[in-house]
Amino acid sequence: MFSVKVTRCITKVFFLFTAFLLTLQVYSQKKQKEKPKEKQPQVNFVDTSLANKHLSDTVKEQLADTILPKIANKLETYSLELSRYSNFFKRRVDTMQISSALPSMEKAMFFFKGRLEKNDAQMNLRTLNTYTILLQEALQELTHWEGVLEDYGDRLNKSNSAVQHILVDPYLHTELDDTALNSQIKSLIKRAVQIDSLQLITLAKVNKWRNRISVNSLLATDMLADLGYRTINAKAAMWGREQPALYNARATDYKQTLWQSILVTGKRSFKVQAIYIMMTWDQRAINLFIFGVFTIWCFINYRKVKRSDAALDELAPLHFMNRSVLLSCIVAVLCITPYLYANPPMVYMHFNELVRTLGVSILLWPYLTRTCKRYWSIMFVIWTCFAIDDLFLETSFGERWLLLLLPLAGGIIAAIILRKKPKLFSGLEESPVTRSLAIFTVFFCLVSVLFNVFGRITLAKLFGMSAVQGFVYAMTLKAFSSIILEAVYLQSEAYKNSSFSAFLNYDELKIKLRRMLWVVTTILWLIALTKSLTIYDFLLRTVEQFFNKKRSIGNMQFSFMSVAIFVFVIWISTIISQFISFFFGSKMSENTNKRSNMGSVMLLVRLAVWAIGFLIAIAAAGIPLDKISLMIGALGVGIGFGLQNIVNNLVSGIILAFERPIQVGDLIEVGGKTGTVKEIGVRSSKISNYEGADIIVPNGDLLSQHLINWTLHNRNRRIEIVVGISYSADLRKAKEIIENILRDEANVMQVPAPLVWVNNFGDNSVDFRILFWTYDLGDAGTLRSDMMILIFENFAKEGIEIPYPQRDIYIKNMDEALLKMKEKEGVNGE
Repeated sequence: MFSVKVTRCITKVFFLFTAFLLTLQVYSQKKQKEKPKEKQPQVNFVDTSLANKHLSDTVKEQLADTILPKIANKLETYSLELSRYSNFFKRRVDTMQISSALPSMEKAMFFFKGRLEKNDAQMNLRTLNTYTILLQEALQELTHWEGVLEDYGDRLNKSNSAVQHILVDPYLHTELDDTALNSQIKSLIKRAVQIDSLQLITLAKVNKWRNRISVNSLLATDMLADLGYRTINAKAAMWGREQPALYNARATDYKQTLWQSILVTGKRSFKVQAIYIMMTWDQRAINLFIFGVFTIWCFINYRKVKRSDAALDELAPLHFMNRSVLLSCIVAVLCITPYLYANPPMVYMHFNELVRTLGVSILLWPYLTRTCKRYWSIMFVIWTCFAIDDLFLETSFGERWLLLLLPLAGGIIAAIILRKKPKLFSGLEESPVTRSLAIFTVFFCLVSVLFNVFGRITLAKLFGMSAVQGFVYAMTLKAFSSIILEAVYLQSEAYKNSSFSAFLNYDELKIKLRRMLWVVTTILWLIALTKSLTIYDFLLRTVEQFFNKKRSIGNMQFSFMSVAIFVFVIWISTIISQFISFFFGSKMSENTNKRSNMGSVMLLVRLAVWAIGFLIAIAAAGIPLDKISLMIGALGVGIGFGLQNIVNNLVSGIILAFERPIQVGDLIEVGGKTGTVKEIGVRSSKISNYEGADIIVPNGDLLSQHLINWTLHNRNRRIEIVVGISYSADLRKAKEIIENILRDEANVMQVPAPLVWVNNFGDNSVDFRILFWTYDLGDAGTLRSDMMILIFENFAKEGIEIPYPQRDIYIKNMDEALLKMKEKEGVNGE
């Protein structure tokens, strides 16, 4: 019984032990699957010093031969890595800029937050727009800093992980008998520890800056959302009554006087201006660069023209440049550079406009009539008052009456100009848009007065400011156009003897530039008007949504933006091609007698411009290549049906450009027409005949018909003269006289030698045939006439007769009555 119990006990213990072993094995396998065991060196190097005591010298040598190359290789690799990380710190992002700019940014955020919390429901549309612009600029700068620090932090983390791996490498903690190698290992570890400490310190600093930037970004985003909501409410509320009607308004209804509003606006505008200047220094650097380049260009050309002998006559057409080159450049640049900013605040815009208007006033003053000087002075004062009023944060009682008087004064001046049509300029051309501008000013001023009377203060400001701003800015753009034309004129006069200016015709260029400047100034004026009415962003978003909306025709999707880009690039290519034709074609058209290969080169350049423009247009519009193949297939069908002649002429134009059987200035005959090649175009060429008519010849005819080119290799021309002398004259003497005349004439080529021979025994004379060559076929007619005159004079001097045609008449029968009549007439005549 006892044995049975013992046996059962032993069996249970055995099974429990077996289960324990199986469980342990399964657990170990599971651990190995979850975390694979790294491959360790075969020797435990931490205990190498203890193990070396029990190893023989032979084993030690074998162990050293195995470990030392690996350690030396790792030392070299780790040294290079640490050097790279050290250089990374030397080239690291300088956080000094961020650390110095971030406190100012935080101060600006605190200022904006305070204004939003303090002046709830007192901020007008201009103020909301200004704060929105500044916060957008700040958020953009914060986002940029955040991206820079994030990238820098990621690189620091990666490099720090690599340094940590170096520090825990077991090979670097091995004790070796080689003293030099041990010293290198200790030096490497010390260097790695220093870099690791520097990395951790830098990471802490970067994380600190990232946290502060993130807080300010969230604050800016929150305030922008608040401003967006307030702007929507303000735009909706401005069509309703914001203040009591002017006839019901009382001074006690307003918290501030007009003077207090001016003081508060001045302080706030100064802060806003300082914040915006701090955030947009890079954009002003671009503006200063444009101003510097334009000013230096104008100064160099003006001084060069001024030093010439005919300086007084050449500088006489200038108006504004003669007043001041520097001031003219400032005005011209200030007309363009404000549009390089995405959306500047009104205080910054008004400051630029003030400087620009002062400069225009100084430049225009001598060229204004006495009446116009009064009008301009009043409009300048009105504009200045409107610019200050446009920045007011709160409405005051005095401002209400100011908003009534200013548009009334501006409207009255515009009405006088519209009714009396006075002469505004003296020495300058009158503007063709004066009447339209006066109507615009009168209408907007009248609307501004009505809005103010009925309590719509925001609309009164917008329309009043837009009316006066439109008048003043139109005058400024007129001066801007004249300054640009004067700058181009200075360029043409300063380098009129250069090879490039030989192709430049300022009179024709002036006409083209005026058209282009008219379009540019009209666009600038409309943009300024929409900005003044605060509808520019709305119109821009509406147009952008319209053009970017995806549309489909069948399976093909497109947007009007891609179509507009395609058309715009093709249009730009055409404009460039026309400018090339203008610059290098006008002078060649004036002097078509001079042969030049410029026409063929110009044709190739124009074709290259069109081809490149077409490829860029396709790429910019995002048109797929499979759609291009469909277009080419459709074009092939069109060519097959009705465009053979057009394509033939186009291809012929390309062949003419490369083969060059004719060039500009060649004298050719084709299809019974003779003339000088004036222009080689893509589809057709232009030939000028001797009567002054221009003949348009398709390029296909120039290749398919028989073409005679009198000037393909040179301009030499053979001249033939036939002259007869009487039979009684000395032939040898006559020949000698002719040869002497040909030998003495400078325009007659002696190689090949002139030929004089007896050509025919005629009825009344012996005929000489004279053949000789001239250097220029353009002189052939004049030279032939001169030679005939010399031959006639020399023959007369030597008594050689050039006989008249002679005929002998024999009368066989004659009526007797007729003879008697002739005899009586003879007797009576005596």
